[in-house]
Amino acid sequence: MKNYIYTTCCLLLLACGQSQNSTVQNPVQKDSVSVVTESVESHSNPSSVSEIKNAYAAINDKLQRKRLDSVSFKYDCEGERTGTVTYFSEQGRLALIKHSFNEYSHFSAVDQYFVRQDSLFSFTPIA
Repeated sequence: MKNYIYTTCCLLLLACGQSQNSTVQNPVQKDSVSVVTESVESHSNPSSVSEIKNAYAAINDKLQRKRLDSVSFKYDCEGERTGTVTYFSEQGRLALIKHSFNEYSHFSAVDQYFVRQDSLFSFTPIA
């Protein structure tokens, strides 16, 4: 998981233009720690829509019940863009990357990247 953190820090600093005023704060900040009974690794990577929906629901359920460990850091691109990247893992295996950010005073967003067996999968719920 350290490789994911290092890579994300590098990409964010590149996106900020590598300015001396760009910062990454608290590159490793641990939050909740808990014991889980079902491992993310116990399933194969989802391939059908129903498997993706099930995997998405399982990770979100564990996230809501605070059954995932987390590590986060904050960054600031000279006040133009600021944000927090949080990595959620289960038994040392990355399960979710959450990127919350703001641009100036008029835009904010949250990106979520779901991971299983070191591969991304995605699900966009229909409203």
